[in-house]
Amino acid sequence: GKGIGRALLQAGIDWAKDRGAEVVHLEVDERNAAALAMYAAFGFEEWGRRPDYYPGAAGILMRLRIGG
Repeated sequence: GKGIGRALLQAGIDWAKDRGAEVVHLEVDERNAAALAMYAAFGFEEWGRRPDYYPGAAGILMRLRIGG
């Protein structure tokens, strides 16, 4: 689309960095291919799963190291 998701994600990462965070965590529905691709493009890595977190789907736990 229009890059709104990327802009919001970057703003959140910048906000966390400015406040001294070392890691950003998120969780996403395993069926959300567009979000997974965007997070991977930002450097997020999968570190766990929550089986059946969503109806019929797992939640994927992701993290991005931003400092430290």
